[in-house]
Amino acid sequence: MAFSRARLAVVPPPSEDVLWALHEGGDARILPDANGRTPYGVSLTPGATDVEFGSSTASSLSSDAAAFLHQLWVNEGCGVNSDPVAEQAWAERIRKRLGDLITGAPQGRRWRQPAIALAASGTDAHLILAQYMAAATPKPLSVLMVDPAETGSGVPLALAARNFGTETWLAGKIEKGSPLGPNIETDRLDLRDANGVAFSDTHLATTLQRKVFAAVGRGRHVLLILVDGSKSGRIAPDLDTVLNLARALPLDLTVAVDACQFRCSPKTLCAYLDQGFAVLVTGSKFFTGPTYSAAILTPEDLSARFAAVDFPPALEAFVGASDLSPDWAPPATERANNRGLLLRWEAALFEMERFLCLPDAEVRRLFVKFDHRVRGLMSTSAIFAPLPAFDLDRSALGTPPSWDNVPTVIRFRLRSRRDATAPFLDEAELRAVQTLLQRRPHPVQLGQPVRCGGTVETPEFALRFCASSRLAALALASPRAEEALFSAIAFGLRAIERVVLDRAELA
Repeated sequence: MAFSRARLAVVPPPSEDVLWALHEGGDARILPDANGRTPYGVSLTPGATDVEFGSSTASSLSSDAAAFLHQLWVNEGCGVNSDPVAEQAWAERIRKRLGDLITGAPQGRRWRQPAIALAASGTDAHLILAQYMAAATPKPLSVLMVDPAETGSGVPLALAARNFGTETWLAGKIEKGSPLGPNIETDRLDLRDANGVAFSDTHLATTLQRKVFAAVGRGRHVLLILVDGSKSGRIAPDLDTVLNLARALPLDLTVAVDACQFRCSPKTLCAYLDQGFAVLVTGSKFFTGPTYSAAILTPEDLSARFAAVDFPPALEAFVGASDLSPDWAPPATERANNRGLLLRWEAALFEMERFLCLPDAEVRRLFVKFDHRVRGLMSTSAIFAPLPAFDLDRSALGTPPSWDNVPTVIRFRLRSRRDATAPFLDEAELRAVQTLLQRRPHPVQLGQPVRCGGTVETPEFALRFCASSRLAALALASPRAEEALFSAIAFGLRAIERVVLDRAELA
């Protein structure tokens, strides 16, 4: 099952110091248990295999990225304790590399680099953006987001200026839900009705327009969070409606794109920035970096507004000394640098750099083949019930089709036995299957269950089988490596089936 590929120069495995430093600057969600796994079931050390299918949730550190981090630690002295000046310069290099990857040569022309702020997680990024927006607009702020089941469970609290967890890396223990500062009004755009039936695009567009104009009519400034690459792999609300609203309300509406799955090409992200939209990304989903490496990209006009305000006090426990863009208002008090965050971004940038040099047409071909092969293999067993993919239509942005128009998240339900009339597994059972797969001698990583329908009393859930930048980079190294990927897919699906059937027999 292993990929045959050229490796980085042969180096010793990362030291314990490197591996422990990767856990710094986060919270309980990143700390390993007795088995070395985080609450997401992955390891911040290289896993048993680089072939994982759970990138919509998290991935273990790849063996190649681990070798890269070892070289970085040894050759560039990142392990030397707290030199604030050196760590500030390190953070600036990370921002420049990320900006170059997004706005540089892949687009055929140079964009002005966005201001980039680093954040411990995608939820932290939502908190930071909302706080700066609240400070930068003279009107009271209203935030409109899509259903948090499609983004993150802590996002509504973060946007409302409340603690979304039980600790932060700077402040230690906190009370979840407690206020961080003045409350920010929030509202949500549900994508399904109470019984789990998806609303039509027309209904969503009408509801979105009504909510935005109502808030503006009450004298408020609206921060609209558009999700591109939700947990289910969709774009919502639709781009045409959002673009029309942004053009109609240039002084009253700011749009931020939650692209935290980062299943968007650089061309797509640049198109969003050209519209004046902020963009939130992470290096830990599609790009398979270690958990908890996020960033906020802001275009020039928005960056100028953020530079003209004071640092929001609500962020005292969340923002390190080198996290924010130099173009934004800085913290007023001295604080530590988040070395763990910088290391995690180094691993993510390693994965990004080796993926984004691949030919777009080859990546697109591979992802189409991935989708067809997975769905084809699932169709051979009644255990699996794959769900249709969402249309990834970004034509309103005026960008040409790219690899990011191909779905890379396949949602599927599981039946309890090989019988098309058998009941589907519920959320708890799916989580049990996911956990059992992670504990096998040859583990299989899947994305956590997401809501896919059902009723209030009996909601329906699906697991996720995902492609990622890492799988593309490894598979496109040679024809033999590509065939190894598809052998690994077949192995993974057989393992899922065996776990489900074993559970049925045990029951």
